[in-house]
Amino acid sequence: MIFKKVIYVLFIAVFMLSCSNENTGNPKIDIDKKALLTNYADNLIIPAFEDLYLKSNTLIERFAELKLEYSEQRYNKVRQAFSDLRNSWQYCSAYGFGPAEDVVLRQTLNTFPTDTIRIKDNIASGTYSLVTSSNFKAKGFPALDYLLFNVESNTQESVFTDTKVLQYLEDIIKDIKTNIDYVRNGWQSYRDVFISKTGNDAGSSLSLLINEFVKDYELAKRAKVGFPLGKSSSDVLPYHFEAPYSMNSSRILGFNLQSYRMIITGPENNDLTKTDNLYEYLSELSVTRGDALLADVILEEFDETIGLLNKMDIPFRKSLELPTEKEKIEALYKNMQESVVLLKTDMVSAMGILINYQDNDGD
Repeated sequence: MIFKKVIYVLFIAVFMLSCSNENTGNPKIDIDKKALLTNYADNLIIPAFEDLYLKSNTLIERFAELKLEYSEQRYNKVRQAFSDLRNSWQYCSAYGFGPAEDVVLRQTLNTFPTDTIRIKDNIASGTYSLVTSSNFKAKGFPALDYLLFNVESNTQESVFTDTKVLQYLEDIIKDIKTNIDYVRNGWQSYRDVFISKTGNDAGSSLSLLINEFVKDYELAKRAKVGFPLGKSSSDVLPYHFEAPYSMNSSRILGFNLQSYRMIITGPENNDLTKTDNLYEYLSELSVTRGDALLADVILEEFDETIGLLNKMDIPFRKSLELPTEKEKIEALYKNMQESVVLLKTDMVSAMGILINYQDNDGD
């Protein structure tokens, strides 16, 4: 009789435990994190920095040709090489850990809005150090955007044969390349470290990846859209958009959004036999938002944001002057804010990742 009671109690305990696991919607699943980290390192992160490295080489070559002898064709080739490099950066900006953290790559390459007064002062004096943080706003992609695109066609030759201007451009381009080279080369040895840290703690590679991804998305929402729109002040600030002089702000953001989507889906050549990307990871956890899997909701929100961006017909800077176009940017901002909640609250909670950055970066 006692034996039967013991069996009955054990049966009830097992049944209750089973029911408890079903109701959580977030069972403890053995995810092959090493496969995921290997996939991201080999097929997303390292290729992204390799492409950035190759495009920085092209910019160096095109600028050397322009410096040797000015022509409008060479000038346009420099602008195109720069635009290609900056587009490539959009696929790297979320990976601000490891070697990129060593040189604060995001701030070094892309602190905006650029400080045009400091740039002019630096050129005039010829005395400056681009490695100091005080010059973050006077170098990188935003400074090149200003110097290469804020020029009247009838003054191009005089500007780009000025030895002081050429020297400053060369110093900026070399600074960009030096930092890109460091990160690209650093990943050759950091790769093995990255794929070996398979936990969920603050020092794990998954935590670093997720924190930098969410941080970068939040920065894009605020710095590339919200701040120029006047969300942090009472006035709109058209020249606070990224790339306001080339008026490529919306195009750049489009590449950025595509890169964020790829961080969820993983590269195109995912191994179908393994859970090696964040979409599959979240799907395996069976976590939902409403009636849908959270992974699907995140992708749908990204696609909706990209769709809203594609409906914009004129550059961001000009859009602020037209009420109907400004409304489109407002809708874009709202949609990006909804994605921040999905990523920063729902996704990290499901994965057991702690957000450990402070939301006070103003680049």
